[in-house]
Amino acid sequence: MKKIGYLLLAIVCLLGLALAGCSRGGGGANGTLVVLHYRTEDAAFYEWMADQFEEEYDCTVQLDLVGTDGWGQVLEGRLAGNSVDVFGVYPGSVYRDDATLPYMMDLSDMDFVDLLTDEYVDYATYTDGKVYCAPLNLVNDTVFYNKDIFEEYGLEEPTTYDEFIEICETLKAHSKDFGKAGNTINGVELVSPIIFGGRETWPITMTLNSIEAPIVRAQDPWFYVDVFKNKTKSLDDPLIEEMFAKYKEISSYYQVNSFGLSYSRVPSLFAQGGYAMLIDGSWSYSQIIATETDVDFEIGVFPLPANDNAQYNNYVVGKPGSGFAIHKDTQQAELAKAFIEFQYREDIYSRFLSEVSMGSVLKGVENPSDDPIIDELYNSDYTYIAPLSEYIISCMSYPHSICEQLAIGEKDVDYAINQFVSDYNRCASQVDSLMDRWMALYNKGYEENTVA
Repeated sequence: MKKIGYLLLAIVCLLGLALAGCSRGGGGANGTLVVLHYRTEDAAFYEWMADQFEEEYDCTVQLDLVGTDGWGQVLEGRLAGNSVDVFGVYPGSVYRDDATLPYMMDLSDMDFVDLLTDEYVDYATYTDGKVYCAPLNLVNDTVFYNKDIFEEYGLEEPTTYDEFIEICETLKAHSKDFGKAGNTINGVELVSPIIFGGRETWPITMTLNSIEAPIVRAQDPWFYVDVFKNKTKSLDDPLIEEMFAKYKEISSYYQVNSFGLSYSRVPSLFAQGGYAMLIDGSWSYSQIIATETDVDFEIGVFPLPANDNAQYNNYVVGKPGSGFAIHKDTQQAELAKAFIEFQYREDIYSRFLSEVSMGSVLKGVENPSDDPIIDELYNSDYTYIAPLSEYIISCMSYPHSICEQLAIGEKDVDYAINQFVSDYNRCASQVDSLMDRWMALYNKGYEENTVA
């Protein structure tokens, strides 16, 4: 019989308090498999999958789903305590996470590796040539927009940055949070051009990634190599200045108290119809369309056009969105491997893609949905490049706090650049020692996805 736990269960397990639901073993002839993941929004699918797996493998699946707010702390404790068998990972960044890597089992000999497209084999392969994680889906950063609001004001999808800002200005002139109460579409008052939930700060990532890709790497693919390895360029480059300046400008169209709103609430609030745009990961689409609301509007998507040269705006941040790994010291190694292989089985994987509204990482497999938004998100002629977080040298911090200071108006672009450079200078003495690993990760399958 399946056991399902959410954040409270996971925290209690982390603290080591007595709780029956946290115990190992029991249930089914093959015992209990403990699965920990951060995709609480996919709970319905994983509950269904766990039922199917239990029936076929005569075991119990203890499914612990932890929201992203508490994920890092919970995962750290569960790994150290060896109280998890299969655990969720972010495939794009896990190989930069020295706290998680030591606990990951080598999965190189598993069948799923041969099912992955070449680029996702690259993503799953560490610098030692071994595979330690199983990527499950493709996601990208995008702009969701309310087509009814756009039509109300005669707006069309932008292809350049100037066009995007013109749209924001038009919407700002009709938004409640900018002193323009009384403008309603479908009976709902327009609150702001863009909705953003930044209480946890990490959601800054989707907007900054979407700006950086067409501004920096689309125009200068080896920029970060020249900064960190060749040392012929620096982080106070005009491209970085442009990146921060455009983040500051775009954030000026967020709703009031945007950094007080939790990210988890944003998809459902967007679905209620009071916001024109949401800059987010494509993974949020399933939450948007699942929201129960009386407001019915058509959704559109487009890549954030951060560059005024339209050719560069086809370069979109895309990556495996979620994945699984196995604890190297698990007592249920064969069952854990079977669980991962099970998700890639054709019938299971097809249902997974359909329910979570994400793209495929398998050869010859596409999301079976006939939803045009799914088609636009995953079958368009985009050129995918990895996110900024995978290009910054590992001793640096992603500039979340810098961007927050820009967004709330307390600091200017000069401050942002100085802080970014200072963060690099702080760890500059470590850079050379990190270079071999960083270059190996930098080069894994990404160089073909850049503008020559």
